[in-house]
Amino acid sequence: MAAPHLLTIPHSPLTVKLVTTAYDGMTVSYIRYKVFVEEQNISIDEEFDGSDLNSVSFLFFLDHVPVGTMRYYKDENQHIHPGRIALLKPYRMQGFGKAMMRWFEQYIVGLYPIVTIQLNAQLYLKKFYLELGYQPKGKTFLEANIEHIEMEKKLKRSTF
Repeated sequence: MAAPHLLTIPHSPLTVKLVTTAYDGMTVSYIRYKVFVEEQNISIDEEFDGSDLNSVSFLFFLDHVPVGTMRYYKDENQHIHPGRIALLKPYRMQGFGKAMMRWFEQYIVGLYPIVTIQLNAQLYLKKFYLELGYQPKGKTFLEANIEHIEMEKKLKRSTF
């Protein structure tokens, strides 16, 4: 049984929680440091640029062990921008990334019945996002010296 502060993710062993404490924030920083700074050689100043202050972050757990994180913000056009989506290396290629994204989409349509999600995907993850229903927009571009492409998905809460 999950701890009361952890939300279950349907059809996944993962659980998730909203980042609300300094300890949560340090855990998010650790995961992002491992993935983006150590693995992808993004500078620490670029990764931790202060934009977390305007974002909502989540931590994902497997058996109460933190394994992933993501954040989002809403722009002036009411579009949702998830980002800093990170999963520690031993937990990749097991469907956890898709479970994280599907949970996030359900969370967002719970808040906003009709919404557009826009994200900047690293180019090597384009197929991953295509499989989740995201569509590419525009040309590739460099962000943190890594090729990215903007992708978008429109969501609408289903009614019963």
